[in-house]
Amino acid sequence: MITVKINEEDLLDMLMNRLADWTQDETTTELFEKMYNDYVYGGCFDEWEFDIQGVVDNDYVNWCSVFTEDDDEFEDIKKVYDEQGIGDCSCEDCVGNFIEAVNDDETAFLIRY
Repeated sequence: MITVKINEEDLLDMLMNRLADWTQDETTTELFEKMYNDYVYGGCFDEWEFDIQGVVDNDYVNWCSVFTEDDDEFEDIKKVYDEQGIGDCSCEDCVGNFIEAVNDDETAFLIRY
């Protein structure tokens, strides 16, 4: 096993480059970038065996979904967000378990299951 250190900006770029293999949607990209920015600069990946493909592929395919104003669940998510902001929503009347990110105009949310 090899231990590698990488600066945060490069890691974020690597994550976002992998996401680009899945989607070019601007809203989705914005939300994932906000989430990964919080993770990278918050130390989430420190001292961890890290697989960029595994992280992004699993997040995009299995663990996270984007909800917009067109989705039935949006109003429930927005209500929980207005009350408590980003974070755990598993005990609330909200789809999923965690509000990961919201876009700047609060018309889209990234939810983790």
